[in-house]
Amino acid sequence: MLMSDDASADRLLLLFNQIWDDEAISHVWKNGIIIKLPKKGDLKDCNNWRGITPDTRDKESLWKDTDRKPENGIDEHLRKEQAGFRKGRGTNSYE
Repeated sequence: MLMSDDASADRLLLLFNQIWDDEAISHVWKNGIIIKLPKKGDLKDCNNWRGITPDTRDKESLWKDTDRKPENGIDEHLRKEQAGFRKGRGTNSYE
């Protein structure tokens, strides 16, 4: 989205806001095609392959934004003992 023009950014914002408000994504985004990519080593060994699902840039932008959203401002509302889902903390790392 950094390289998009204003019109594209506005359309994406409307789309992302609708997805956020409806709590639902397009059925098109729920499915993907898995492409096999070889790793190093013997290609007859199934462990030497990995799968990727190419995504559209719009979908990637949405996932990045939603991944960050729960972190925003959460520390000020949680006790120090509530470490789960907090960046840099685990369930045993409270002070």
